[in-house]
Amino acid sequence: MLNRLYFLIIIFFMLQTFHTAAQKSLFQSDFTKKDQLILQGNAAVQDQKLILNGKSAFAKIRNSSTFHLGKEGLTLAATVKFNDSGTVNNRADSYDMIFSKKNEFIFGRNMKKLYVNLHDGKKWCAPALDGKAPAPGEWNHLAAVIRKINDEAQGKHGYAIGIYLNGTQVVSKSFFNIEPQKTENEIEIGSGFGGGPWLFNGEIA
Repeated sequence: MLNRLYFLIIIFFMLQTFHTAAQKSLFQSDFTKKDQLILQGNAAVQDQKLILNGKSAFAKIRNSSTFHLGKEGLTLAATVKFNDSGTVNNRADSYDMIFSKKNEFIFGRNMKKLYVNLHDGKKWCAPALDGKAPAPGEWNHLAAVIRKINDEAQGKHGYAIGIYLNGTQVVSKSFFNIEPQKTENEIEIGSGFGGGPWLFNGEIA
């Protein structure tokens, strides 16, 4: 168990060569500080964990409206424990959102799969949905890496999305000829699309 409650939202600036990529963290934040996290709908911080009930609880990151995909991409990471399987009678109960920025990006779980998507201002245009989501009751580290593709030689432009479970890549997909939009919405933890069925049931530590 981590000794401090934190969420990492790290924008990586990648300097690529033929064989290596240098990465610089542009932002990270410790949300044990009360002025950085806005708790909503009975969300609570207990024993260095954010507790979310899957019904009404989520949190907003204060002053996060200016966070967007950087010039080269974005990485979202969190240590999470799901309380349920996301299914009822083998059908989807709801999405469990870990991070979302309305009409810009989402990262979470859909049934038993991990899920990332980007929005271009008209529609969700990069559905990376694959990989086996962690079982309920287990602590796991999840990360979504969104990397800009700009291959002039091949004429390929777009974004590559990788999802990692405990450091192992479990999803790898590329989407070409898309351009995600930037919005002024705040980043939410444990909720997507303003609430409703898109709420996380579990803990983040």
